[in-house]
Amino acid sequence: MCSPQGLSADDAGNLFVADTDNNRVMSFANPFDACAGKFPCVGAPPAYIVDGKAASSDCRKPSAHTLCQPEQIALDHGGNLWITDYSNSRVVLVEGLSTPSKTRQPPGTQIIPLNAQLVIGQGPSGAQFNSKLCNLFDPTNPMPSADSLCYPDGVAVDTNGNVYVSDSGNGRLLEYDNPLAMTPGTPGVPGSAGDVTADRAFDAGGSFTLNNCGTTADQLCTPEQLSVDSQNNLYAVDYNRVLEYLNPTAAGGGTPGTPGSPGDTTADVVYGQQGSFTSSVCGGGVYTTIADATTLCQPIGVTVDPGGDVYIADTANYRVLAFTYQSSP
Repeated sequence: MCSPQGLSADDAGNLFVADTDNNRVMSFANPFDACAGKFPCVGAPPAYIVDGKAASSDCRKPSAHTLCQPEQIALDHGGNLWITDYSNSRVVLVEGLSTPSKTRQPPGTQIIPLNAQLVIGQGPSGAQFNSKLCNLFDPTNPMPSADSLCYPDGVAVDTNGNVYVSDSGNGRLLEYDNPLAMTPGTPGVPGSAGDVTADRAFDAGGSFTLNNCGTTADQLCTPEQLSVDSQNNLYAVDYNRVLEYLNPTAAGGGTPGTPGSPGDTTADVVYGQQGSFTSSVCGGGVYTTIADATTLCQPIGVTVDPGGDVYIADTANYRVLAFTYQSSP
């Protein structure tokens, strides 16, 4: 591998890895089987590799068959793989990868050419595979929209098929209501499932056309990796903190600014800033000498186990922090 960044596992325990600088995704058939309960161990080679390398040396020529620095990956319960194609400013979907026919291969590694079926972030059609436009470099209109992305970093999918993307270049999170719904939705209409136009923006008061960096419960600055737990709560890494949104797609909407109020885009819990939504200091790392159980410094990754325990990769402090499940925020 070369600079792997994203990890995901399917319901059968098969592991998927975004091998970022090799422009591919690797799949390992239930890697713990090879260990036979003895650790540490050397796992088996990958069962298959989804190859997104371009025919030329320049990966920045997008198509349905190429990737350019894939960052985070997410598997939904239908076995579909969502990939943030960072340098192409898009998210692509590869359908049906996590299936028995794919994960139970004979010995040896199978090479599967990438064949994306859907693209998010390059317009409303979902089929603009040859486009890599970051709106910040659009001379006609550099402002973001519900159909644009710029250097997306994170992706996550909840149990209802809703897709979340951290649009890092625009300093915001976007949510797409079940883009794989059988009935196509209406682009630009919030809550309209079945299309690749974003239905919800987690920044700038819910505006799709602003990109402002800020540190409040209603703002983001540099969102990175995402995670969704079994209750559909959303977790987002943002600079020196991690934000949690309680079931943001709940019907009826919540009360912004009210902790524990599901269905809105105001963060309900903050990790790493001693409970303050208006602070973004680095605790520890190379900047200060203070690192304790309440601080974070340049976190990159977050995940949640089935019991609701939260794990954060506290990168500049060279550690992983675990937060045990709390019944109320």
